[in-house]
Amino acid sequence: MIERGYKYFRWLSLDIVLGAIVFLAFLGQHYQIAISIHVYFALASAVWLIYTADHLLDSRKPAASERRLFHQSHFRILSVTSGVTLSLALLNVYFLPVEVIKAGAILSALCILYLTLVYFLRSLWFKELLVAFGYAAGVFLGPFSLSPNWELVDALLVVELAIVALINLLIFSVYDLEEDQKQGFGSIPNRMGMAASKRLINLLLLCSFTMTLLIAGISGSTNAIQAVYFMMSLVLGSVLWLPGYYSANERFRLVGDAVFFLPVVFLL
Repeated sequence: MIERGYKYFRWLSLDIVLGAIVFLAFLGQHYQIAISIHVYFALASAVWLIYTADHLLDSRKPAASERRLFHQSHFRILSVTSGVTLSLALLNVYFLPVEVIKAGAILSALCILYLTLVYFLRSLWFKELLVAFGYAAGVFLGPFSLSPNWELVDALLVVELAIVALINLLIFSVYDLEEDQKQGFGSIPNRMGMAASKRLINLLLLCSFTMTLLIAGISGSTNAIQAVYFMMSLVLGSVLWLPGYYSANERFRLVGDAVFFLPVVFLL
């Protein structure tokens, strides 16, 4: 029962939503700003809508994975739920700070562009890159909008999160490569091949570790965030380097998504 419940939780992308909320709370603590419940809801609804819309678009093709089959069989109810969530998100805009609304409008336009590309280009191969940078921008949007001032190092924090998110997505695509090739879904590993994709991920891991150490040395005030990024990259590296262990029972999905909960260590 618990295992089945967790599968539904993951298929509905609720683990990703919760991870984004945890990271936002962590950033609020770092920047010492009060983040309202409306900002949390805006982020949660945006992340859920984007991931759900993406999965529903994927489900238009014959599917083999449990997640895609789930979205196929529950397409109507998920579409209705998405509509209700979108309506609530639009009502929530009224309660958001003006600064968040302005920045959010730009990000929303980019998300709509992404979904349009996915709809018309089913074999879009750089989806992971777009999602990674969109996710990082969405998580940092609230703190950046509400913070009175920010520096270059803060922009680098966004890039770091985008790199970690990209590593996460690429690893998932590597594990799903065979199925994606059969179903005709586009991805960077599908375009580059398994060996080249693993080299790319290792290069991104090296980049992440290097940025973490350099930025920690330059800006001591970001040490907690750098520690989180370092742990996230290290865990994701283990998922890539130990395929025999992580492929069993799709452990790679459980651990890969769980890394976004690591900021909880600093929130407790």
